[in-house]
Amino acid sequence: MAITGEEERLVKRLKELLIPLLEDMSLVLYEIEYRRGNPGHLRVFVEREDGSSPTVGECERLSNMYSLVLDAEDLIDHRYYLEVSSPGVERKLRNRADFERYIGYRVRVKLTKKLGASSQYTGMLRDVKNESFLIEVAGKIYEIPFDLVKSAKLKFTTEELFEIAKKKREGEGEGR
Repeated sequence: MAITGEEERLVKRLKELLIPLLEDMSLVLYEIEYRRGNPGHLRVFVEREDGSSPTVGECERLSNMYSLVLDAEDLIDHRYYLEVSSPGVERKLRNRADFERYIGYRVRVKLTKKLGASSQYTGMLRDVKNESFLIEVAGKIYEIPFDLVKSAKLKFTTEELFEIAKKKREGEGEGR
């Protein structure tokens, strides 16, 4: 579903209001999603500057602060749910900078139309060029133009996800 001009203006204003609160906590805005409905749904995704996830407590604190700001500004004139979280380990790749940041990682890419035999590729992101990126799938390199990308995200195996969870638990044990 395409975003409307009204939703685009709302997201722009939300960024103006919410980013300063993030900076005070040494966090950065990853993305804001707003879906109109009854109730609507406002999702604010945040991360640390190094790409790591905020704690649950930080997300809760942000949610409470954001609720106060949103109520005071009265930007959304109907019921909505507010969700503050990290973008998750299998986060979306939204732009060229995201692709560059994750060279060497496994990604899943869905295309707007077939390129070769498929409209979906899962493989290692090998390189990023001006208008395209290279992905290796089963030993073969494909060059995919950015303008054909419908969606892209990091994709981990179950074993890799267990290893990430283990490292996170070990890090929490060090007082983080």
